[in-house]
Parts: sequence; structure tokens; C-alpha cells
Amino acid sequence: MRITASGAYYWRYLVRSFAYLDLVYVDTPLDDKRLAERLGDVAHIVDLSVRFDRVRSFLEYLQKREADELIMAIQRDGAYRTPLVPEIRAQIEVQIEEIRLKTGVSDLDESDTASRS
Repeated sequence: MRITASGAYYWRYLVRSFAYLDLVYVDTPLDDKRLAERLGDVAHIVDLSVRFDRVRSFLEYLQKREADELIMAIQRDGAYRTPLVPEIRAQIEVQIEEIRLKTGVSDLDESDTASRS
């Protein structure tokens, strides 16, 4: 198996970038209508707390879908058996913490999330 130069760049840098994930979630088809509507409702909000929440929600969705795909890959004896999203989520959390330290912005709490949806 090989990866192109552009694929390697996406894997090493872009998919591990908070800002990139905050941009691409709007163009990603989701099969969870409730999540799609919630993310659509907050797509225009630039507040960092909301952006943290929506990127985390997007990554949680991707991790669930990846887990489903890995089960199918194992059943079919497929090549892909290692989850990728947990590593990406860990890097995003590092970036979020760096942003929080630089800006003083905190995460949304449950009441903020409900009132912004």
C-alpha cells in the first residue's frame, strides 16, 4: 500500500488541525440527522467555545463510524484494522488546550450548549 505526497500531507498535518476540521465538517456527509442539524445550526458561530464543541462532536461521530467500519473490515479480513481517529482526537485536544491557554477561552458547559443550539 502506498500513499501519495498529498495524502501524506493530509494525514500528517491537515486532519490533525483543529482549524481544518472546523472547516471541513460542513462538507462531510453525515448519516446522523440530529447531529447534522445541530452542527448546521451552529455553523455560523465563530465563538471558540462553540467551535471546540462542534469539532469534538464531529470527531466523536467519525470515531463511531470508524469503529463500525473496523468491525466490518475484520469480518471481511480487510486490510484496515487499526483505528485512526483516536490519535487525531488526541492531537486536536492538544491544540484546543494550546488555544485555551493563549486566549483564556473555556469550554462550553451543558447549559451553554443547549442555549446555543
